[in-house]
Amino acid sequence: MYTLPDKKTKFLLTLMVFITLLMIALCVALFIVIKNKNIKNAQAVSDTEADFAYFYTMSDQKKKIKATTELRNKLEESIVTESNASQLFELLDTYANQASVTLDITTVSVDTTLHIELKTEGDFNSVYYFFSLLESLPVHMVVERVSFGYNTEISQEQTSIDEESGPAVESVQGVWVGRFTLDIQSFMLE
Repeated sequence: MYTLPDKKTKFLLTLMVFITLLMIALCVALFIVIKNKNIKNAQAVSDTEADFAYFYTMSDQKKKIKATTELRNKLEESIVTESNASQLFELLDTYANQASVTLDITTVSVDTTLHIELKTEGDFNSVYYFFSLLESLPVHMVVERVSFGYNTEISQEQTSIDEESGPAVESVQGVWVGRFTLDIQSFMLE
């Protein structure tokens, strides 16, 4: 037969039910707090990832802008205009000095392009080296004509005068002559 619990047991039973309900409520509250914190953390992580993505995108764009700037500068250097044509002629003179040849710019004419005719004198290796330097000019050009020739001119320095026997040639030194016709395609009238 079933007997009713006494007051002490009833109190303990009620206390246990109350504590159990309190624990369940506490667990539900902690679950909700943890869930909200996870949502906030996920949002913060997403924002951070977006910031990193933006940073890397900006970094890539800065690199692209820098590369584009460098390419634009190279392009501007390769375009010859009336105002910077002297730099091209200075570069030709530098190449002539580097190749140890004498350089004579025989003709310069302008229509839609810049036409330059050059004459160089020196030993064969020097004239040929100057030609190889011409090919490395930082401009868009067409080499229309190239010729190499051997010249056996006698200069004043090579002739001496002896009072007894008259003028005598001490030595005849040959000189290689290179003639080049360039058509600068990257020339722009201003």
